[in-house]
Amino acid sequence: MSQNIITKHCCKCKNIKPRTEFHKNRSEKDGLHGKCKECVKTYHRSDNGKAAKQRASKVYANTEKGKAALKRAVGKYRVNSPEKKKAKNAVARAIENGKLPRPDSLTCSCGQSAQQYHHLDYISKEGLNIVQKCVSCHKMLHTT
Repeated sequence: MSQNIITKHCCKCKNIKPRTEFHKNRSEKDGLHGKCKECVKTYHRSDNGKAAKQRASKVYANTEKGKAALKRAVGKYRVNSPEKKKAKNAVARAIENGKLPRPDSLTCSCGQSAQQYHHLDYISKEGLNIVQKCVSCHKMLHTT
């Protein structure tokens, strides 16, 4: 029955909009979210929306499921490659402090615009033994 209605009232902006302007939500009677897509997007971009997302992330991170997910996503990299993490952070700090130029302002050895730095080794002094590379050249370095 609710599928026959072609418009819906947004509870936030109070406008009547087509059903296509609402996200799906199975828990609602009509199967659609109460706020239109534009109002939802505006909320998530606001400070209140960002704060709510941070709170939800903290709550999830403290659950068993969240801890397991975080361990899977980050744990391997931190445990198996601490020198890579340190080198990556050193480059980020050097760019932030102006000691290194952003890689997208440089040119790759192939002549294209570089988008990233490639570490020649991770244990050099300060982790800054790097060269600038475009995405395709950087991929080739890692596949060979």
